[in-house]
Amino acid sequence: MTLCLPKVGLRGSPHIGDLYLADISVPASVTEEISGVTAPPFGLGRVLKLA
Repeated sequence: MTLCLPKVGLRGSPHIGDLYLADISVPASVTEEISGVTAPPFGLGRVLKLA
């Protein structure tokens, strides 16, 4: 499980099984300002399965 935003280093790692992204209530505007990407769609649920 990773928090707030997907971490690039976890993508494609042979050590990672199912990967989930959890909402920790960081406002979307803050997430977008810090990362430069659109905030994850947590309207679909507080925990999202990524892989």
